[in-house]
Amino acid sequence: YYTPQHQAFARIGFTFKDFRATYQHNYTSTSEGINADLAAYQVGELSLNYGYKKAKQDWQLFFRLHNVWDASYFVIERRAMPGRHFTLGMSKYLNRI
Repeated sequence: YYTPQHQAFARIGFTFKDFRATYQHNYTSTSEGINADLAAYQVGELSLNYGYKKAKQDWQLFFRLHNVWDASYFVIERRAMPGRHFTLGMSKYLNRI
């Protein structure tokens, strides 16, 4: 149950200096549920990143817009996935010597 027959994605992005922008589009085909089949769906994600170094540490600020097209879909029966929403955050990576 809940295993789609087909899944595909395409990603495009560009980088300019310390900025990176990426768009990813995902397609998931129909899948068999317990009581009913689940419809195929497509969702997109837009990601904007800014990376910089400070005190021998790499930092990254990011903004991700999930479900760009505000698709209504289900991965499990009767449990709707969220509409358009976003994530905003910061990550720190230590440089290895």
